Amino acid sequence: MIAYADIIPQPLHRFDKELYVEVLDKKTRKTETMKRKVQGFSKQSFPSVWDVQKTGNELKVAAATDGDIRVYRVSLPDKKITGGKWITQRGQTGRMAQYTQLAETDMNKPNHILAYQEEKVDDDGSVKEMNTVIYKYYTNETKKLKPPINIPLRNRDNWKYVYNGKTVYMATGGKKGGARLLTFDGNGKLKADKTFAIKYQSTGNPIPEIKNGRLYFLIPNDSREKACLLYVFDISSGKQLYSGKVVQKGKRINPRYVEGVKLTIE
Repeated sequence: MIAYADIIPQPLHRFDKELYVEVLDKKTRKTETMKRKVQGFSKQSFPSVWDVQKTGNELKVAAATDGDIRVYRVSLPDKKITGGKWITQRGQTGRMAQYTQLAETDMNKPNHILAYQEEKVDDDGSVKEMNTVIYKYYTNETKKLKPPINIPLRNRDNWKYVYNGKTVYMATGGKKGGARLLTFDGNGKLKADKTFAIKYQSTGNPIPEIKNGRLYFLIPNDSREKACLLYVFDISSGKQLYSGKVVQKGKRINPRYVEGVKLTIE
């Protein structure tokens, strides 16, 4: 089966919202469409669907705004949206909170968890607390990641956060060389803390990316090589799979300076 969900405003009532869920049976090629009015979100909010996952005979649809997250249940036998559960709700945290979903390492594989970032801010907009939270689809529990105590709040933004299936990863690289990868299970417990030996002299922070069991590091600009550097590691073994330069070629290209700003793995 293939499932799709979306929340859109109604054309005649701008602030009314409705959840649409479409399910395609790949064997029969028949499509079932279900819909339900979305309750609880404010008129000023614009919720979007974060994720759709199958758990037993149900679909679970995670929808969110910047301050609220709710998971809706869809009964496949009854072909009906049966209800929803607030994971977070504005005003529950004591401080104003903002939520963003973590990037997924593989969009086409089923996940047992939903992982998101929670930032609690004061009235002046300064971040006072940052948590990475896991919602477990099968048990409806939420768990916070327990990172090592040597990662202060001011350095959390320098990490790359991704998740896949039952695992959450945090990756970063230091300005003076080296890289680090933390692996957490579905309960938020630290399962592995690995370091990777890479040497470089960079003018900016390394850009990490994780995809299909591999850890990638793009060094924006190495002052010695006058080029970007790319390293690829196997997450399970820690073995370096590749290292090389990213350069520009051409008659009108100045080869003395190349700077990387983004890394995307297809």
